[in-house]
Amino acid sequence: MNEQGKKLRWGQFSLIFGFIHLLIDLVTVSSAFSVYRVYHVPLLLGISTIVFYDVLAFAGQSIIGWFSDRKATYHSVALAGIVMVLASVPLLSVLPVAALVLTGVGNAFYHVGAGALSLNVEKGRARVPGLFVAPGAIGLGVGTLLGKSGQYYPLLFIAALVIAFFFVAQTSVPDIRRPEKKLLLAVPHPVWVVFALLVSIAIRALVGFGGGTGCKKTMTLKLALMTVAFLGKGIGGVLSDRIGWIRCSVGALLISAPLIAFGGTAPVSLTVGLFFFQMTMPVTLVAVNEVMPGRSGLAFGLCCLALLCGSLLAFSSTVQSIYSSSFFFAMILVSAGLVFISLRHLQKKIPMKF
Repeated sequence: MNEQGKKLRWGQFSLIFGFIHLLIDLVTVSSAFSVYRVYHVPLLLGISTIVFYDVLAFAGQSIIGWFSDRKATYHSVALAGIVMVLASVPLLSVLPVAALVLTGVGNAFYHVGAGALSLNVEKGRARVPGLFVAPGAIGLGVGTLLGKSGQYYPLLFIAALVIAFFFVAQTSVPDIRRPEKKLLLAVPHPVWVVFALLVSIAIRALVGFGGGTGCKKTMTLKLALMTVAFLGKGIGGVLSDRIGWIRCSVGALLISAPLIAFGGTAPVSLTVGLFFFQMTMPVTLVAVNEVMPGRSGLAFGLCCLALLCGSLLAFSSTVQSIYSSSFFFAMILVSAGLVFISLRHLQKKIPMKF
């Protein structure tokens, strides 16, 4: 870090950028549902725009990440994302579909910019990315509940986003070295390592969405799942750095497998299982970044693209037709195996605590 960057400790970064992550997700998801709940866009068009928003917000991050890596302008990318989301709020009542496009792109910009910064605050450690990503679960959950109930607070959202912009603008960030243009992967690391990690992430999305389909989603359970997603990601990053990446992430997946697969119809078992299941997120994210030195934006974007692929599979009628306890158990074991093999390979190449 440069002298300015040293003033920002990892805890401060996590608190500021993590809370703004919560805010960005809350506003954008609330806007997505409010397109037809509040502003009375036809239901079919409203649902289509929500799907379109998801594609923009997640798939677009790989493209944005690739461009942001060229000059390592992650701080500016994060600020641009806040501005776009801010501009979309008053636009929603006038041009709701256009506003949804803007908020989706803005969401992607903030995730890539702030996410790439989180990967560079402490190189090779999982706690900051975990603490940055974790609050997004609260934002998504609260934003969905607000949007579905038809509650939208434009003035409050605008005020909060303006404050967020000035916080980020005044925050010192890591000094990030611009990558070589031709560098995509580190020489010792073959493409299969990235692919294996991304497949494990896609499986996490698939199981995360589909694993609890047999359990009635009461309001209490929804709040519990939102909370354990937040705690699992945050604690997972911190604990992984303390006891080792392989031990924490693979162990958590193995613990979660029977709880989700065979106890997924029971709220307590599902909640506990998903807590352990979410603990792998920081490790897989940082591992992908380690395989792609100097490409933090693209690494973060690819992980989000894998999440989108997994979630789309979860809503596929073909995949849903084979849902069973054995299916989910096998999927989690496959994910654990991919994480173990990938991290073992990296352990031999990178001097970090695995």
